[in-house]
Amino acid sequence: MMAAMTAIPRMVEALSLDNLCVEAHTMIQGLDQFENGVIHPFLTLSHVLLLIAFGLLVSRRKPFSPGWPLLVFTLFATAGLGWGLGSPGVGVPLLLILLTTVAAAISVTTGFREPAAFRLVIAGLSGLLLGLDSAPEAMDSRWDAFKTATGSWVGLLVIVVCVTAYTGMLPDRKWASFGVRIIASWIIAISVMVLALSFRRVS
Repeated sequence: MMAAMTAIPRMVEALSLDNLCVEAHTMIQGLDQFENGVIHPFLTLSHVLLLIAFGLLVSRRKPFSPGWPLLVFTLFATAGLGWGLGSPGVGVPLLLILLTTVAAAISVTTGFREPAAFRLVIAGLSGLLLGLDSAPEAMDSRWDAFKTATGSWVGLLVIVVCVTAYTGMLPDRKWASFGVRIIASWIIAISVMVLALSFRRVS
C-alpha cells in the first residue's frame, strides 16, 4: 500500500512534465488535423482533470438533469475556440484551469448542495478556459486550424458527456456516492501536485 502511495506522485510527475501545459497541438504522424484535434484533450492532463471534475459535479445532483450545464459548457467552449482561432497565441494560465478544477472537485467531495448558478458558472468557465486553451496556435492555413479546433471541440464534448452520462447511471447508493467522492478527492490531490510541479518547473 505504501509503495503504491509513493508511486502515484512519481507517475503524476512523469506525466505532467510532458503534458503539463500542452499549449500547442502536437501533431501525430498518420492522423489528419481533425483527428489530432480530437485526441488533444485526452493528452493534456489539466484538461482531463477539469473535464472529469465538471462531469462529476453535474452528474451527482439528483434528479439527474445535466442539460443546462452541458449546454452552457458547449456554448462557452465554442466561444473559447472561436476566440483562440481569431487571436492565435492567447494562452490560458494553468492556475486558472486548476483552480476551476479544484472548485468543482471540492463541491463534489464535500457533498455541498451548491445552487444551480454555481454549476452554470463552473460550466461556463470550464468551457471557456478549455476552448481557448485548445485552440491551435499557428498552422499552415485557416482551414487546417479550423479542422483542428473542430476536432478539439469534439474531444472535449466526448470526455465530458461520457463522464457525466456514466456517473449519472450509478445507482443512488452510499457506495456509489463514496466512490465519486474518492475520485474527486484524488482530482484535488493531483491538481495540487501538478500545480506544485509547474512552479518547480518555472523556477
